[in-house]
Amino acid sequence: ISSTSNDVSSWSVTSNNAHLDAKLVAAAMECKTRGYAVVDGLLGEPTSTSIRCALEAFASANKDTFTKGELDQSERKLLGDDVVDTYRDDFIYWLTGAEPGLVGAFAQFMRVTVLNPLTLVFGQEGNLAPVDSYVSNAMLSVYRPGASGFVPHVDNCGPDRDPRALTAIYYPSSSETSAFGGHLALFPQDASLTVRIAPTPDRLVLFASARVPHAV
Repeated sequence: ISSTSNDVSSWSVTSNNAHLDAKLVAAAMECKTRGYAVVDGLLGEPTSTSIRCALEAFASANKDTFTKGELDQSERKLLGDDVVDTYRDDFIYWLTGAEPGLVGAFAQFMRVTVLNPLTLVFGQEGNLAPVDSYVSNAMLSVYRPGASGFVPHVDNCGPDRDPRALTAIYYPSSSETSAFGGHLALFPQDASLTVRIAPTPDRLVLFASARVPHAV
């Protein structure tokens, strides 16, 4: 019996299972070794397609409430949009988990379901906060075709300014063509070459927030 999109529910999205947890534990071990890891086919079908459709519909219906991405909460006010857009040129919406349907479920998936197995690897060292601490909401980021991207940066500039230890990026969809770009570039400290990661649907990327500079 094959699954269909009708079988995808908020409960099924947010529930941990042995197959998903094994993927994430293996990725966490790899991330500890080289600073980053890539997991393809994270959710599988039909869940990944249902999530993609829900997020695309949400972005379309709420496009007027998306805001320009910032380097912090003050740059756009101090420097202006034209200057900051040369550094970062996406539109974002912070998902709290209270959004209806699969959109809210996906936010909870990223904040809780994904984090549960990661704590088995990182939590013993005290590198990750408890699952219920909610250090950050889930950022839904959209780049328009022709956008300038996001210059190299780290997500954690120091423990006194940012508590993030691990960054997780999930791609629900890909660029329509390779000409549109959208690749994630990682600069791990132990690598001599840039690691370029394509925005492939149902792909999760993990990397150390303070150790791995990255760009879009």
